[in-house]
Amino acid sequence: MELINKNKINLIKRKLFYYAVYSSVLALLWIILSSELTIYNYLFGFILSYLILIYVGELSFPIKKEERKSSLIIVFFKVILTIIRRIWKSFVLIVYFLYELIKANIIVTIEILTPNFYMQPAVIAYPLELKTDFQISILTNFLTLTPGSLTLDVSPDKKTLFIHSMYVKDTDEFINTIKNKIEKKILDIFI
Repeated sequence: MELINKNKINLIKRKLFYYAVYSSVLALLWIILSSELTIYNYLFGFILSYLILIYVGELSFPIKKEERKSSLIIVFFKVILTIIRRIWKSFVLIVYFLYELIKANIIVTIEILTPNFYMQPAVIAYPLELKTDFQISILTNFLTLTPGSLTLDVSPDKKTLFIHSMYVKDTDEFINTIKNKIEKKILDIFI
């Protein structure tokens, strides 16, 4: 019993350490963006990013046994590389979202302006691979903010997302598009 508590305490200590390393890097980024080099500005950026990381809780790293005894510098650079990778993956997701947003707006505008009716509305039960509430909310916001689709509900077990879409020719194709293009990009950010 005591061994389990020690392991939990060690895990919490490691998470808090990684949050501190992340917060240091993000505080430096905060200073660069605010262009005000003061200790108060650094402390504000550090505390703000630390609280956000604790709240979000998504940025923890599993540590392998062989990495536990590695030096602080190696851990620091691994954390920085992970931050850069996640920022890049987030940027890719945002660019893809903007592309989809523009494309969907054009399709809906054409639908409104033409007398023909091309809509094939459907409600789809989408099987989720995402695990956390934060990841699911990113997906639901992505779908809801895109014209022509709307997230209706998430099942209580968080394994199914109910989506209404105006243009569904093939349900399997619709599900594969979300799974391979949107959900995969979200999962890439958090691995």
